[in-house]
Amino acid sequence: KTFTVTQPDELEVTIVETSPFVLELSTVTGGTPSYTYAWYESGNSVGTGTSYIVSSNGTYSLEATDANNCTNTSNSITYNVPPSGVNGEEVSFRVYPNPFREEATIDFGYTVNEATISIVDIYGKLIEQHEVINASSFIITNKNKASGVYFMKMETGNKLYNTKIIIE
Repeated sequence: KTFTVTQPDELEVTIVETSPFVLELSTVTGGTPSYTYAWYESGNSVGTGTSYIVSSNGTYSLEATDANNCTNTSNSITYNVPPSGVNGEEVSFRVYPNPFREEATIDFGYTVNEATISIVDIYGKLIEQHEVINASSFIITNKNKASGVYFMKMETGNKLYNTKIIIE
């Protein structure tokens, strides 16, 4: 007698950053549906579900478990953001004061030819976006923003920088 044994393809999981500090499941293939998900930061369980909002520095990954209890871990994404600014080879900027009540200054440390500044809330929703051209600083205000934690992303040239800002 001949028996044919079929099994699902290997379980594969991929995560992406969908907005600053928001990680989401991009793809899951293989395995046997249905799946459960667990987020890990440097090996420690930090959450469940298909998305995760990063609140501290670390290396994050997503573990998927299928209906047969087979598991696999996604790619990892690392966050290493200084608390009040970002230092890079060509860009050195800081946000002050941080936390702030009325307004804060983003000091680029040099004149930026062209940059985009995006501010998102802790759920990853875009709150405001600004185009900056030929400026060495930019003022952000608490207009239309409640007290709390926000994330700021600055894109200049081919570089991307993220930092956390707090409105009191």
